[in-house]
Amino acid sequence: MWATDRLPSAREWRDDLIALAASVLLHGLLLALLVRHWGAAERPPEAIVPRFVEAELLQREPPAQPPAPPAAKREPKPQAQAPSPELERRRAEEEARRRELERRRAEEEARRRELERRRAEEEARRRELERRRAEEEARRRELERRRAEEEARRRELEAALAREEAQRAEAERAALVGTYVDYMASLIAANWSRPPSATRDMEVVLKITLGAAGRVTAVAVVQSSGNAAFDQSAERAVWQVGQFSRLKELDPAVYQREFRTVYLRFRPLDLRK
Repeated sequence: MWATDRLPSAREWRDDLIALAASVLLHGLLLALLVRHWGAAERPPEAIVPRFVEAELLQREPPAQPPAPPAAKREPKPQAQAPSPELERRRAEEEARRRELERRRAEEEARRRELERRRAEEEARRRELERRRAEEEARRRELERRRAEEEARRRELEAALAREEAQRAEAERAALVGTYVDYMASLIAANWSRPPSATRDMEVVLKITLGAAGRVTAVAVVQSSGNAAFDQSAERAVWQVGQFSRLKELDPAVYQREFRTVYLRFRPLDLRK
């Protein structure tokens, strides 16, 4: 074995083991020869020609190894140099820009959310306004419907009142006209001299035309009784009256409407047959 500044390789270990094994084998052979020689000395001595064996412990030199390649020198790690002020300034500017960008993004996000919130509020207000408008429109239509119903009831009431007033006026007019017609009939009956041939079932309808102040201007038979003497007697009775003085009491409009032309039916009800 020998000293060296480096650890032996596997091949060197193998070569050393082979040399050691050869040395042990050689010593074993020598020991066997010695034992054999001692055994032969116990027999009768013979002329022994001394033989000398020279033994020498051989040490096999290891084969020359190719020189190991010089270990790669590890370059020392470059020591971290302190960043220059310019690099620090740029890094600071980049960090400032990054933070400013994040701040702006956060502001944009906040503005976007605020805008969405305002839009949602506007939409809610718009819907609430539409709901209120719809309610107002419904109330307006309901009010108009009620007003229309009230107007219809008012008109119906007015129409009913007007009909009642008209009926009352018509009744009053009819009563008034009936009163003056009875007045005219009584004057005509007082001047009527019926012929002997008149019977209870005879009747004649006369058309009497009056002028101013109830004066008789024309008399005509509209419906004959079938008895000329009876018809002529009724006509003479009207002409004999000549003027219905009380008609001057009437309102001119009523007189013009009701008594300018009068139709009278004559029947001798006082007759028994």
